[in-house]
Amino acid sequence: MQARHRMSSVSALALVAVLILLLPLLGAPVAAAAPGDTLWWNAYSGGAKADAFVDVARAPGGDLYAVGATKATDEISTLLLVKFDASGAKLWARTYTWPGRAGSAGAAVAVTSTGRVVVAGSIGISPLSDPLGRDIVVLSYSAAGVRQWVARYDGPAHKDEYPTDMVVDSAGGAYVVGASRGTGTGLDYAEIKVNGAGKIVWKVRYAGPAGFDYPNAIAIDAGRNTYLTGSSAGKAGAIAAATLRVSSAGKKTWLKRLQYGVGITHGNDIAFADLGGAGGECLYLTGATMGGMGSRMNLFVSRLRASDGAPLAEAPVDTGGDEVGFKLAIDDAGDAYAVGDVVDAAEVRHALIAKVTAWGAVAWTREVSIGAATDPAGFQAVAVNAAGTAVYCGGYGRNAGGDELLVVKVAADNTMLWMNHSAGTAAGGDNWCRSLLLGPAAVYTVGQRVNAGSGIDALIQAIEP
Repeated sequence: MQARHRMSSVSALALVAVLILLLPLLGAPVAAAAPGDTLWWNAYSGGAKADAFVDVARAPGGDLYAVGATKATDEISTLLLVKFDASGAKLWARTYTWPGRAGSAGAAVAVTSTGRVVVAGSIGISPLSDPLGRDIVVLSYSAAGVRQWVARYDGPAHKDEYPTDMVVDSAGGAYVVGASRGTGTGLDYAEIKVNGAGKIVWKVRYAGPAGFDYPNAIAIDAGRNTYLTGSSAGKAGAIAAATLRVSSAGKKTWLKRLQYGVGITHGNDIAFADLGGAGGECLYLTGATMGGMGSRMNLFVSRLRASDGAPLAEAPVDTGGDEVGFKLAIDDAGDAYAVGDVVDAAEVRHALIAKVTAWGAVAWTREVSIGAATDPAGFQAVAVNAAGTAVYCGGYGRNAGGDELLVVKVAADNTMLWMNHSAGTAAGGDNWCRSLLLGPAAVYTVGQRVNAGSGIDALIQAIEP
């Protein structure tokens, strides 16, 4: 089942015809879409249960691929991949489950240089409901939706593995990072490389000193070295943003347990950038650290040298509340744009943006909230162009009427350019943006929306940039 809204509907054509007849009287052409206007949206519904897209990728020709999950029951979901054309029309949908295993879910999607579609996801359900837990799967599809191969990773303890992020290289290899139960080591980092033929060519694991290591993000450089970050428990309750470099051959070349406050630092995202000249190849991290500016959590942005992990710059961001950074993006000047949220003294959450220069200075911060003063908001994704103009997406909660999707565009100098916020066709409910990308003619976001008659649906939308 699918709901699709486009300017080219029958009612829209009828309206255009009327406007054409009135043009001599109006004396002006019909206005084009304004920046920030929704150009179209499309919702996928597998029934009355919850569906959601969590990631989106664009093919060179303009087609879009959205991945996530569709639910048949409240407990069990199914991995979902849907292809749309540039006008929002659904071209095909594919679901996947492993034979004999209940449940699956999609986590990330990418398109290779040859047009293959690579999906990272999981099969199975959590160990609380199934002693076999979950396994990581990587799938390859043709542009026509033909599944070409499936690679599966089951860790050494055969308990529970699931992906958190994925990147692909120029040769079509996929690098998937996720959480994995170890033998006697608790929860570990796990990274696998899957080549273009679907073979797992190497596996890398990291187990920290205290039995809890959760990877959140992966980045890749031109030499196919990958970089991981996340949260790793240490002694006496300490938590570090354990960050490591893995060579193209699958060898760990350095490890840094980063701590910026009094002992608690979470690494939530990582990005690679080649600044050229004196700047060189760098890594940027964002997340949250406690104690660096007092007893509260603060968003941080740090920059490391990619070759050896040496620290180059670090900036805690303190706006007077408890701040967390979830994602970041880097412009051509090496400036970082981190997004997340801040909880103020009244315990209200606001969406937060922080710009940090390549040399560790906080250039500006912006808190975004709309509606009533007590309505919470947060950002979960960011994309930036070369000049530093960025789009941020997430959602905000109307205490009087459910959540709405929230997308904003902000210039490099902190000028708000536009804001787009919308709810579904049903009152209340869970409307949220999970990921976005910048296309040449539109901003594309994916997430979920509550619609009348179909419940929580997977959503993709295009916005005039």
